[in-house]
Amino acid sequence: MKSVADPSHYDRSLDGVRGIAVLMVLAHHIVTYIKTPFYFPYARDLIDFGWVGVSLFFIVSAFTLRRSWQYRKATENSPVLKFYVRRAFRILPFWWLNMAISYLNNPVFPALTILANATLTFGFFATDYSWTMVPYGWSLCVEEMFYWLFPAWTKAFNRTSTVFLAGLVALAFAYVWDNGAPRYFGRVENHEFYFGFPISRYFVFFCGLLAFHLMSESWWERAWQWITSQKIPWVDLLILFIYYRRSDPYAATITVFLIFMASRTDRTYIGKLTRTRWLSAIGTLCYSMYLLHWHALFYIDPLKDRIFAALGVPAVGEIQILVMTIVIGLVTFLASLFTYNLIEYPSVLLGRRVLKRFA
Repeated sequence: MKSVADPSHYDRSLDGVRGIAVLMVLAHHIVTYIKTPFYFPYARDLIDFGWVGVSLFFIVSAFTLRRSWQYRKATENSPVLKFYVRRAFRILPFWWLNMAISYLNNPVFPALTILANATLTFGFFATDYSWTMVPYGWSLCVEEMFYWLFPAWTKAFNRTSTVFLAGLVALAFAYVWDNGAPRYFGRVENHEFYFGFPISRYFVFFCGLLAFHLMSESWWERAWQWITSQKIPWVDLLILFIYYRRSDPYAATITVFLIFMASRTDRTYIGKLTRTRWLSAIGTLCYSMYLLHWHALFYIDPLKDRIFAALGVPAVGEIQILVMTIVIGLVTFLASLFTYNLIEYPSVLLGRRVLKRFA
């Protein structure tokens, strides 16, 4: 299975990180369908923390785009225009297909909602669920708004210090929004409107940009090499500690930032994991898996009691979530293989041909 990434810049470990992210999101969504009590109640909280996998997606996206941008800006004509064309062919075809499926299932969406979803701007208005055509699609809206400003950001913030300061400003805005917006707008039907408001998550993308710039610093390379070369896996232990102490999206972002940084070397356990073939394969299909898993949840959830009875699964939350994750994950993976090879990959190739034709 070929990746959509440029072969000259392909890094299997990045797909491995995407694989971790999409599995975290799947587990987070699946656990909400498991009503059976857990033997260890804290296990449900750990699995539910998988929502932060979306932030891991954002960090990987910012890092990979910044890395490829450095090369393309130096070698291409009209790199900004080509950047937008590549992003459009990568994201929109499969997104529009999911919109079409949603419309066929529920053909009552007004024209303005369809337009806002087609342009991935609905996150600015989605105070209720009527604005959202594709479940869990809010993160695509956030990411698309990041793409629009990405070329300007890379020009304005091109050093480690400026990226760090810009990230602090974005973090301050997120804090003001997270605490002020609920007071201003009051209770809204769609809770995703608050934490999924596009520009309120920009600080997470700056973590990805910061990761890129840190890796170009000699002092960071020496320090990181020393830390990861120790017999005690300090990085992995620190991630587990912050994961255990998590209490808010800001601490959660530190967790996934460290997960990403740990994946940049094969001297950490996370780094070794992200370089496995099976996790990289899941990461290659992550876009399809992210958008398709809600279909699997919708159709399989009414059947879960029959599945548990047929397999003799006991009424233990930990075992049921494991079984459902395997079932939902396998169905989603197989469906994603089909959509990736039929839609995603051909769309990227078409975009490359368009750029080559009009270069």
